[in-house]
Amino acid sequence: MRARLAVLGAGMLAALGGCVSGLHSSLPEERTYLLLAGAPAAARPAAPDRAAAADAPVLRVLTVEAAPGRDTDRILLLQPERRLTAYQASRWAAPLPALLQAAAVETLRGQGSWRTVEDARGSAVADYTLQLTIRRFEAEDSGAQPPLVQIGIDAILQRRGESLAASFAVDRSARAAENRLGAIVEAFAAATHEALEEVGRRCAQELRTSTARSPP
Repeated sequence: MRARLAVLGAGMLAALGGCVSGLHSSLPEERTYLLLAGAPAAARPAAPDRAAAADAPVLRVLTVEAAPGRDTDRILLLQPERRLTAYQASRWAAPLPALLQAAAVETLRGQGSWRTVEDARGSAVADYTLQLTIRRFEAEDSGAQPPLVQIGIDAILQRRGESLAASFAVDRSARAAENRLGAIVEAFAAATHEALEEVGRRCAQELRTSTARSPP
């Protein structure tokens, strides 16, 4: 299932405050990429039955945390000797924690296991909270081959008023179709989609298990 990818080209950078001014500037125009991890509309499952979900719990995705070096809006590249660098003149539209939180909320809402899924700013009383931590989110230099995107996410699901419900790690990878930044960003989108779908499945499984354990 190919992930959706929206690429904001150089002509739109002025709206994002990222344009390069000056007719004679030798600096390359900075490209800004927006990562959307949901599936294409034609490939999405049917919308969940909202009436059936009326008694489902509320989930809040907390502010996403990031391992050292990953709290950035740069598109990261891991080179030999574990050297973490970034692609020049290219950025995500927001820091990685904000991008992943938005993608996680979108993915979990689409799976239909929860009455509603909110981000950290939501006002509803949450029955469960989900803490995500970005462990890896970089393209890995593969020498002669196109880069291999590596994504690692740690997840902690907690039920309101109770101890830890579940803790797990998800790792996904996707090789870029070619050694070109647009193709590499597409690989990021695909790997993110797969990782968050797995996070959603694991959370839904824990929800079903905890519901079965609850007394009538």
